[in-house]
Amino acid sequence: MHEETTQLIEAVRSLKSVSDPLKDYIVPFATAFFSALLGAFVAYLTIAHQDKVRQEQYKVRTANNWLLKAEGAMQSLIALKHNYHGKLTANPYQRTLTTRAFIHNTKALEIDISELSFIVPKKGDTEALDDKWRSIGRIRAILHNYNFVISLWDKRAEAGRPLVEKIVSKTTGVRSCVLTFLTYSRNTKSKT
Repeated sequence: MHEETTQLIEAVRSLKSVSDPLKDYIVPFATAFFSALLGAFVAYLTIAHQDKVRQEQYKVRTANNWLLKAEGAMQSLIALKHNYHGKLTANPYQRTLTTRAFIHNTKALEIDISELSFIVPKKGDTEALDDKWRSIGRIRAILHNYNFVISLWDKRAEAGRPLVEKIVSKTTGVRSCVLTFLTYSRNTKSKT
């Protein structure tokens, strides 16, 4: 039994590890360091991807918003024009009476043009330079022209009333009908 005990002690002593600095210190540190480095790289790529997706979502939302407002403005202008389209002649009196003032709720567009900065062509993109719809100046001009037409239409409606009243007062036959319309028009506009 003494021999078995000696062999057992020898087996236990052989299992005792020899101190190796590479295996004891460098490998665990390197593993932790490279794991952290890999995690930071993956986190950076994920955040960069999320930011890019967020920017693209903003661009789509802004473009949709602008398209809907532009479509609404176009429909407003079509509705205004529809009130007198096809009814005009070369007679200035007839034109004045036909393009009378009417009630509308078209408003000027107050939009921040800087939201569209993403449509400006990038430097060196020669193909996009020919695209007029990627020009902020052109879009600003269209927006300004629309707002000008709306304000001009409102001013024309205000200035046109006295002119129509003068024309009607000199004309016989339709005077009472037009004056009734003008009175109704004024009363309706003052209520709104």
